[in-house]
Amino acid sequence: MDLEKLKNALPIGLLMFLGSYIASKRRQSGAARATREYPVLATELGLTHRASAVGGIGTLAGEYDGYRVFVDPDDRARMVVYCRSQPQVVLRTFEHEKRIPDGMMSVTTPERVANRFFKDCYASEDVGAALVEREGELATLLRPFTERWPRNLSHLSLTPERLECAVDFGRPSHISKEVVEVLLPASVALVRFVESLEKPEPS
Repeated sequence: MDLEKLKNALPIGLLMFLGSYIASKRRQSGAARATREYPVLATELGLTHRASAVGGIGTLAGEYDGYRVFVDPDDRARMVVYCRSQPQVVLRTFEHEKRIPDGMMSVTTPERVANRFFKDCYASEDVGAALVEREGELATLLRPFTERWPRNLSHLSLTPERLECAVDFGRPSHISKEVVEVLLPASVALVRFVESLEKPEPS
């Protein structure tokens, strides 16, 4: 019996059950693979792997490309990059601010690259002007987030303190080695870019 005839012969409820079961197994295999790969990934990235006490994947932490970073695939499935300076910018893919943050203004870029991706887009006057001027660079830096796993990106936020990139690849919670290898460098590059928008303090 070919696949099409099998589909027609099986009740719809059973097909839905089988689909859910296969998807669940794929997610579980992704988490299991990440558990095996994270210690090696930590070594490759120069980070420290801390095993999970509850049988999860475990976290990655340390300094990557000059920035302090943290990867938590178990609790909230997120990657965090801590800013070295405090760039006066707030970028979020979700609406959060009730009002414009103090010392900032709403920013609209000419091609709306920032505004199509970020629901909140605020910056100081100087940073906002630089963001408008360098919109093309921003578009390039956002491609890893918008093109690789757009449906799995829960949110991306960048504040003066840190960038947080949260993803959702189903249950059990996990972030694959490949995702870390792509989105962690992309997150660091985005933070570095935003910090470069600030004018240096006069000496």
